[in-house]
Amino acid sequence: MTQEDKLRQVANAVTNVTGIPFNKWASESRKAEYVFARMLFASHAFKAGCKMSNIARYIYRDRTTIVHCLVKFDDEYQFNKDFREQSEQVNKLLTKEE
Repeated sequence: MTQEDKLRQVANAVTNVTGIPFNKWASESRKAEYVFARMLFASHAFKAGCKMSNIARYIYRDRTTIVHCLVKFDDEYQFNKDFREQSEQVNKLLTKEE
């Protein structure tokens, strides 16, 4: 599976779980729900073995934004119940598709 395929698979999983269309959460908006969707995408794509530069390019961001998402992911996962549940749902969808 190519990195592009992995990125598409993760993006579809995030869209399915959050109910937010890709073009919304990949936009420049700073709405919390969009930021959390980008965090989910970045983390799960990175865990799937995608390069940060490819993840960033896929959602029209800079590599440093992806680094920031990965750093903040753990805090949100630990303290934000809704975020944690969404992350686990994305993980379940991705493990089913493998």
